[in-house]
Amino acid sequence: MKKTAFLASFILWKQPKTTSIITSKITFEAASNTRMIEAKRSYEEWKQVVEKRPDYRDGYIMLAWYAQELGKTEEAQASIQKVMALDPNYPIPEVFHAEGERQRDKETKR
Repeated sequence: MKKTAFLASFILWKQPKTTSIITSKITFEAASNTRMIEAKRSYEEWKQVVEKRPDYRDGYIMLAWYAQELGKTEEAQASIQKVMALDPNYPIPEVFHAEGERQRDKETKR
């Protein structure tokens, strides 16, 4: 083993906690950025879907979900109102609770 490679290995071995914390923070930030990028993409896709099919209840549900993810609360509420207008008996709270549980399960498995 070359002397420089040995020294680099030794330095990393002596500071695993610092390296681990930095790596964890970078990984967390990358995952958060990826999630936001995916949410923006999905939001735009569902927005196009409901523009083409304004009677598609499930499209408004998904649009509301991603709008909420992106902090667009008013738009999420408007989408929920549209769902309720299209199907007054649709169980909105149960759907969002179930979807939230699925998201938490996915994040826990990562």
